[in-house]
Amino acid sequence: MGAPSRPRALLRIARALMLQGIDGSQFQAVIDWAAVKQSGQVNFAYARASYGANYADPDFTRNHDIAKLREIPLGAYHFWLYADDPIVQANFFLSLTHQAGRFGPNIPMIDIEEGSFTGVPQVADAIAAIKAFLAPIEAILAKKMLLYTNYDTWQRYLANTSAFSENPLWLAQTENPADGLYGGWQKYALWQDATIVVPGISGPVDRDLLNGPLSLIQR
Repeated sequence: MGAPSRPRALLRIARALMLQGIDGSQFQAVIDWAAVKQSGQVNFAYARASYGANYADPDFTRNHDIAKLREIPLGAYHFWLYADDPIVQANFFLSLTHQAGRFGPNIPMIDIEEGSFTGVPQVADAIAAIKAFLAPIEAILAKKMLLYTNYDTWQRYLANTSAFSENPLWLAQTENPADGLYGGWQKYALWQDATIVVPGISGPVDRDLLNGPLSLIQR
């Protein structure tokens, strides 16, 4: 076999130099955060706090508290649903995080993907609903939330809008992000590029690569 292409080799080097984190939810079952810490593979983490207007992830409180005890910087994320009232969703997320003392050291994230929609809404309505969710949380943060999405979702449901290009992008794709971004973003903050196996977690877990220092995603 011949030598790998220069772009592919450079990408492999770039990945190796990035700080590595993980994100998870109840689907990872009970995480042994002590083993995760000891593995040396994880520099930061995110855990789902809420889904829609009224579903609290049953493992969030434990994930936050034990990760904090093990000195793993952990942030919270919300799986956003277009069908649910955005203000109710924001207040619900805040009740589980900010008001409970569990915002964490990392900037919180809104998760927008295919499962966020039950149909294809009017783009203007979807944009307005996302903005309505973000506003009360960002007022408390005094900075922009991270926004997790992928190319297909952003094209199909949001018509490649650039309305959120000031929110740090959490990119979900396996391809090289240098091949082109979307939605007006010129760079990404995090890149979910693969799943990995980490001691202390049963089964594979999403890997997230940080495009800069840890301070980039900290509150």
